[in-house]
Amino acid sequence: MFTFNFKMIKLNYICPIILIKRQMKIQVKTPRVTTADYLDFDFLHRKAERLINYEPKLKTIGVYIAVAMYTGLRYSDLIRLTYEDLDYSNRDFNVVEQKTGKIRTITISKKLRDLLMVTYRTSNEGLIFLSQKGTPFTNQALNRVLKTVLTEHKNQTNNISTHTLRKSFGRRIWEKNGKSEEGLIYLMDLFNHSSLKITKTYLGITADDRAKLYLSL
Repeated sequence: MFTFNFKMIKLNYICPIILIKRQMKIQVKTPRVTTADYLDFDFLHRKAERLINYEPKLKTIGVYIAVAMYTGLRYSDLIRLTYEDLDYSNRDFNVVEQKTGKIRTITISKKLRDLLMVTYRTSNEGLIFLSQKGTPFTNQALNRVLKTVLTEHKNQTNNISTHTLRKSFGRRIWEKNGKSEEGLIYLMDLFNHSSLKITKTYLGITADDRAKLYLSL
């Protein structure tokens, strides 16, 4: 007489299910925050001004620093800017962010206008941030150049990249808004972050920074 081994069938049926469930465990990933450091905003302004006015070979790098620090745009958006976008006579310009698809209207501040004035002494058109080969700077190439021009001394430990300028912009906005929560909320929206915690980490806001707020009362 033929009989079924129901225990064996049940075991063979359940084991694959357990294995599949284990493989399907949902992993919650913490959003990666770039490790670039911010730099003093006034230092960046002076550096951009010097490169634009006194170092012809690095003038384009100076313009990149100026535009990045005063707009907070990512490399992927900056690299597509044209001279027509930053026409000195314009008060603002629109950018479609590559990462988010959002349209941002950027207002050109007076300080940025003053830095760009030299750029428009000669007639230019087309893309702004081109290398000596006539091709757009790669992110890696810009990182190397920025690390060189923004490093003050050999023992400096700052992690410098194109993101440094975006972070420095954010840090300046926060400071200009009295290091307030309102300023952080604005930046969270501007940077497209999902929480204030991410924005604080991104800007390098530490427990010491928060303690100073209480001490200032």
